[in-house]
Amino acid sequence: MRQTPDKELNALDITVGVITNSDDRIPGILSSLGLNVGSPRHGMGLSSQNSNSEEDINFVAMSYDVGHEKPAREIFDAARALAGASPTPGSWCLHVGDDLDKDYKGAKAADWESVLLCKPDHAETLYTKGIPYITDLLELKDHIIGDAAEVHLQSRQRLRGMRAER
Repeated sequence: MRQTPDKELNALDITVGVITNSDDRIPGILSSLGLNVGSPRHGMGLSSQNSNSEEDINFVAMSYDVGHEKPAREIFDAARALAGASPTPGSWCLHVGDDLDKDYKGAKAADWESVLLCKPDHAETLYTKGIPYITDLLELKDHIIGDAAEVHLQSRQRLRGMRAER
């Protein structure tokens, strides 16, 4: 992945992918937004283990190629393979999505960690249900490198702050 100003994230050598219930137009759309997208695709015998360090997105797992849509385990398994991650315990994959059933529950059922990207007005509901969430992608770093207890504490503090603003 392209280097960021954040040294902690750069040191982790993170593979970034997109899992989408869409067709083969997605890599082109992402590229048109100025993102450098890798070429690994399901069924092409490629994985992002050989990816270019300048890629913003190392792979795209599309239901179009996989033949299954989220929340099916098959699309998450295809993404894990494209990432070059082992299907064995100890291999850590994190999915970030905005749909509780398709993204969060689908990823959890496929043995991935999962975080919901939500609007701030939905955060309290997710918090009370114990569902990890972020309201801004910049908050994702804590879920990647942070201690789970610290992330939980920050979520509680953020929720208290939202309640105080009401």
